Amino acid sequence: MDDPKKQSESKASRKSPARSGDAMETGTDVPVDEALASDADDASTLTPAQQKHLRSHLNEAALASRIFQADEPVPYQPVSIVLQNVRANSKVFVTIRDDQAAAWSEGDGKGLVGLSFSTTRDQALYLSNFLINVREFYVQTYNDSQEILVQLYVRTAQHDLRGRVDLPPGAIATLQSRTDRTSVVGLSAFAIDF
Repeated sequence: MDDPKKQSESKASRKSPARSGDAMETGTDVPVDEALASDADDASTLTPAQQKHLRSHLNEAALASRIFQADEPVPYQPVSIVLQNVRANSKVFVTIRDDQAAAWSEGDGKGLVGLSFSTTRDQALYLSNFLINVREFYVQTYNDSQEILVQLYVRTAQHDLRGRVDLPPGAIATLQSRTDRTSVVGLSAFAIDF
């Protein structure tokens, strides 16, 4: 049988999360996801950061069951996002709020554009990285970009979409649907009607 003192020391060492690059770790070699999985039955031992991380996964699982496994098909809404004046080596984050029953999507293949990145003002598209998840996407540039046009879909039955953007200094994000358009700067919240 394991020594209870060693078990409590092991749990205590996992309770102090530290940032390592973009991956959140627990201060040991055990990633947060593994720590959460091992402590899921005993949530009282989790730090506030670990509890928030666990809740975010639970929210996404509930969202996926409502949207992707719904009895009725959930419609796709086209959205264009124009990013202007993005500096070299900058990241732009666009996130859907947790309380929204919505997910970024590429459409369902029935004549929909899917996901596209383009530019009309620059000689090339200066993207070094991009990542799209259910609720968040980011792009990273390797050169100054006057314009990055992102076209994608939001899968939702809602009549609007709410979220936030995190832009580098001087950058502007314009979100546009078929019926609405809004422009934001810096760290801002947005709302757009469909």
